[in-house]
Amino acid sequence: MWWMCVEKFEESATKTLKRMSITSRLLTFDWVDRVAVKRRSGAALICLSLLSAGTPTSAGHGVVSIPSFYPHEIAIDTIDPAVAASQLKKNSLHAYIGSTPGFSGDIPDDLKMVESLDAFLVLTFNTASAKFKLPGQRCAVARGMLAGFTEPPQNTVVHPYPITPFHSDYLQHLDRIEEAKAKVQVQAALDLALRVRATGSRARALVQSRWALNDDNWDVSIDEVPVDQLMPTRLNGWLGPPWMKQGWFHAYKMLAPAVSNVNDKRSADAIYRRLLQGEYKHLTEQLNLERRLIANLTRGCDRVVLGHSLRREYYNDSFSGIEKVAFDSQLGMNSPIFVRTVKLKDFPWNGWLRVGMNEKAEAAWNPIAGFTDGPGRLIWSALGDPAQLPLPYNGSWIPNRVDSQVALARRASGGFKLPANALLPQTGSGVLAPVGDGKFGLAKIVYQVSASRFHDGTDTEVADLLYPYVFAYRWGVKAGDADSVYDPAIEAATALIRERLVGLKVLRVNETITDIAAGIKVPKRVAVVEVYVNHLAQDTTQVAALAPPWSTVPWHVLVLMEEAVQRGFAAFSKQQAERLAVSWLDLARDRSLHNRLKGLVDEFAAKGYRPAALRDLVTADSASARWRALKQFAQNNNHFLVTNGPYRLKQWTDMSSVVQVDRELSYPHGLGSFEHYANPPRAVITEVKREANRALVYVDVEKVVQEQRSYRTVRERMTRAAMRGLNLIRPDSRYLLLGPDGSVLQASKARMDDDGRFVAELPERLPRGRYTFLVAIYLDGNSISPTTRMLHLEVTES
Repeated sequence: MWWMCVEKFEESATKTLKRMSITSRLLTFDWVDRVAVKRRSGAALICLSLLSAGTPTSAGHGVVSIPSFYPHEIAIDTIDPAVAASQLKKNSLHAYIGSTPGFSGDIPDDLKMVESLDAFLVLTFNTASAKFKLPGQRCAVARGMLAGFTEPPQNTVVHPYPITPFHSDYLQHLDRIEEAKAKVQVQAALDLALRVRATGSRARALVQSRWALNDDNWDVSIDEVPVDQLMPTRLNGWLGPPWMKQGWFHAYKMLAPAVSNVNDKRSADAIYRRLLQGEYKHLTEQLNLERRLIANLTRGCDRVVLGHSLRREYYNDSFSGIEKVAFDSQLGMNSPIFVRTVKLKDFPWNGWLRVGMNEKAEAAWNPIAGFTDGPGRLIWSALGDPAQLPLPYNGSWIPNRVDSQVALARRASGGFKLPANALLPQTGSGVLAPVGDGKFGLAKIVYQVSASRFHDGTDTEVADLLYPYVFAYRWGVKAGDADSVYDPAIEAATALIRERLVGLKVLRVNETITDIAAGIKVPKRVAVVEVYVNHLAQDTTQVAALAPPWSTVPWHVLVLMEEAVQRGFAAFSKQQAERLAVSWLDLARDRSLHNRLKGLVDEFAAKGYRPAALRDLVTADSASARWRALKQFAQNNNHFLVTNGPYRLKQWTDMSSVVQVDRELSYPHGLGSFEHYANPPRAVITEVKREANRALVYVDVEKVVQEQRSYRTVRERMTRAAMRGLNLIRPDSRYLLLGPDGSVLQASKARMDDDGRFVAELPERLPRGRYTFLVAIYLDGNSISPTTRMLHLEVTES
């Protein structure tokens, strides 16, 4: 395989070096010719060292000499579950994503399973029925129904609370979760003859275990609410609101529309707005707001969460299977982290990965409001490169193409004063205009943006970083009755950005040259951009995720899509396409649109077209060069899906798609950059003791140890030595002290002593009453199904 490696490296290096000589003006063709021999020998050395020494691993931004990630190609096929089960066993299929294969008989040990949150099961009462007018009646029926689900269907968990173990805010609701479970345990199973409607296969299976289905004349309805439907539309390099995986956010989206009590609804709405705005002074106040929100949403039992369903996905872990499998706690393997870590065991790098799905790719392929079905999301995870990635095992974020430094102001201070020449897009036109004097923002984020070349050979420039803001302000606001420059999906996806963005300024673009191997030098460009927003949050990664200066699609492709929509060729979203009776914009599979787009590209290349918002940033000659590069790309690839992501679309049919790795030397991530998110360690609390005004927490660590091509889980007492290894394990902790009234009195982190114990400092003096101590320990941010402990403390003397 080493000669294939060399050829791929040589091909990429040749294209890259020649592009550098033209676009960067840092190198010359003479220099390219002089390093030709060095380049091939260097490529051979790199490839041979990989094959002999194994794959280099690194946290963060480590390996740059082998850009992009492991598989050379990824095939995504539509496969029936029964066929998938057979192919997984033969290892002709490496993973089955989105659903469970149709196994018959025992599942071989070589097939491993990952488990994530799939959907909520929600009970809603028919408001027209007089039997359920009072909250007490509704709550009693809900508890009685829950008590009857003693043997739920496979992959279904009875859980009478909207926050699950797959949410990072599980701990702060632990006492109420246990209380809700206890009420169900003492409740007699409901013997009432109910007429029950159900939507979704898991909901119908749950109902059929106790009642006959009646979809027409029903008293109560049990519905599946997929968790991905609670996450708003992703837009280009922005994945969604910063809190998109938090339990309180999901609970509000599910339950708030059904709340009938006016006071509860008004209070829930006010608390929700405060959480979105970060209107709290400290962590304790934030947690109390979250608990009050759930209380307001659930008090009247207008809509009740009965439980949730699990997504169980399988992959082949045999000697020649795959490894380094990372997944998201709420999206499973159909998430950006999967394609950035997964590796075939037979290849140090490259290799052909084949995954299956029980779903056909039907959503349009466009990066604005397309890729909305299962196959589309997976394809876009490979093609696109978001600014930040959701941290797979909790609700925070990890840097991908942007690093950030966040400074938060106190509200009373008025915030950070913006430079007068900072820019803000104008609503409707999107034109970038100076904000002027006297503008302030509550948060200042300084982003360092790792640029790289797009698949059509053009460089990521300042215009590419700023145009998504322009786009949001142009297409997210409806001007009168005009639909030519508006889409409701874009309005929803950009509402938060337009509400919170105060201004932005490009400070500089740093350029360096990196010597990657054997005399091969690659220019690296990092743009430094200052962004001001009116948003505060305890987790500053959420502030940074609000509106980062990034685009995974070049400005000229965004403009091409805009022009196609404005001219009535297509619409960005399915909703708008149906309303206007036009096609849903697809940059690859719509051959009629493809021909129209070719005509637009020729037209724009001839006149050096760029929109008014970019006139000061892009010259006509530069614009013409962009359009010519796009034309050449479309001729070579037969589509217009240009990104700067790790993979590019290679081919497709109705039942299959193939993406091919793009080993662009300027790409900032390399092999192993994210693989420490595979096989995350887990903390197991073994004992909690109270000692005077301290709580002592004893913990074991469960971690996965690699032994050549196999893996095993080991468990040992947590000590500082146990946290060392190939990757250092980072411990984190959270504890809460609840007062007699159930409010959070104290929220903090426990201190880890040298002997591995965690120590939580409690107040020395407390008024009389019954207090509750809640604690959880997390390793490397892994908060999935955490082991938690709850202690009740009786204070008899103040």
